[in-house]
Amino acid sequence: MNHDFLDYLVATDLPLPHDRPFTYVEARDALGGRHAVAALLRRGLLLSDVRSIYRTAASADGHAMRIATLRLLAPADAVICDRSAAWLHGAAMALPPNSHLSPPPVDVYLPRNARLTNAVTHSGARRIRADDVTTLDGLVVTTALRTACDVGRLLAREQAMAVLDSLAGTSASVTSTRIMNETTRYRGFRGVRQLRDLAPRIDGRSQSAPESILRLRWEDCPDLPKPTPQVPVLTPSGMRFLDLGVPDIKYAAEYDGSEFHGPEQLADDTERRHLLAEDGWEIDIFRRDNLFGAQQDWEHILRRGVRRAQRRHARRPAA
Repeated sequence: MNHDFLDYLVATDLPLPHDRPFTYVEARDALGGRHAVAALLRRGLLLSDVRSIYRTAASADGHAMRIATLRLLAPADAVICDRSAAWLHGAAMALPPNSHLSPPPVDVYLPRNARLTNAVTHSGARRIRADDVTTLDGLVVTTALRTACDVGRLLAREQAMAVLDSLAGTSASVTSTRIMNETTRYRGFRGVRQLRDLAPRIDGRSQSAPESILRLRWEDCPDLPKPTPQVPVLTPSGMRFLDLGVPDIKYAAEYDGSEFHGPEQLADDTERRHLLAEDGWEIDIFRRDNLFGAQQDWEHILRRGVRRAQRRHARRPAA
C-alpha cells in the first residue's frame, strides 16, 4: 500500500476483515508494513482493545467480537465461563443490561490458578472437573449445567434468576432437580444458599430478564397467589399468551420494555390485550420505571391488581 494515500482512506477502504479481529502480523502484511499500521492507529481507523490484536473502526465491538478476540489471545487451557458461557449456550438473557451499548468482558478462567489481564476479559481461578467442560465452536466452555450452578451462585440474585431461566429455556440439562442435586458439591462455597433458593424457581418459559425479575419478586410475596409464566389463553383469533398470570382469578402482569415492545408491537399488543380483557382478564402493564429505580412501584401495582381480580372473580356466577 502506498502510504501517501492513508490520509484519504476511511475504515471501509481497508483491505482487512470488518467482521472479526486480526493479529498485528495480519494487519502489517495486508497494509504493507508497520508504519501503515501505526498511521492508521493514530487516525482511529484501526482499533486495538488488547495488545497485538486489532479490528477496524467499521467493526462492531459486541460480545461476539470479544469472543473472537479471545480465540486469538487466550492460552489453550482457558475456559469460558459464567455469563459468557451462558451466552454461547444460547441463553438470550445471559448478558448484563445494556450490553449492546457497552460490551461486557468475556468471563474466562485458567485451571492453573493464573489470570488473564487485558481489557476484554474478566478472569480468575476456578475449581473444575473434566465433566464440567465442553467444546462449542472450537472454544472450551463450561457445560450448561456447570454454567447454571456458577451464575446461580455468583451473580446478584435477580440477574442470576434471569440467566438461569434463559439457560433452562435452551438446555435440557438445566432443570431445578439437576441443579438441586449439584448443590451438594458446592457445600461451603460462596453463594450456595442463593443457588438452593433459586433452583426450585427456575422456569424456562420466561421470555425476558425483567419478566424473570418480576416473577421472582412476586414469588417473594408469600400472601399473593403464585404466578405462571406464559399463560395460554384461547381467544376467537387463536391462542394468545400472557407474560405472567394467575388463571384461577384471571389476573395477569406483562412487562413492556422498549427493547421488547416497540412501536411495531403496539398494534399487536393492543389487540391481544383487548381480546383477553373481553374474556375477563385483568391485566396490569409494568414498565422499566415500575420495576427499577427510586420510584419503583411494582408491588403496589401488583397487590392492587390482584385484589381487583379477586373481587371480580368473587362476583362471577359459579360455573
